[in-house]
Amino acid sequence: ETWLRMKTPADHTWNGHAVWYSNILFGLSPGGKVKVWFPDVAGRPSLPVKPLKMRTRSGSDLNICKDYNTPAESYDGIQPIEDLNKGKTYPYGNWD
Repeated sequence: ETWLRMKTPADHTWNGHAVWYSNILFGLSPGGKVKVWFPDVAGRPSLPVKPLKMRTRSGSDLNICKDYNTPAESYDGIQPIEDLNKGKTYPYGNWD
């Protein structure tokens, strides 16, 4: 169903042109759950995607980003991000 959605134009247009859901976003919501969604297109809201099967990897099992590490303790920008997302819903999660 997800692949078909990406290969078929949406039922709405933007300035007379076909609209495509050609990108998928992956994110880690507060609480540690992986979320997957089509980003908003042509003024329409984001569409959640429910994968049939999802596998997560970490540490040495990663193919990319193996050496990328950002400890949360050293990140000073978290409070402004939490303030920006306060009260917003999916895909941002509940920051309240």
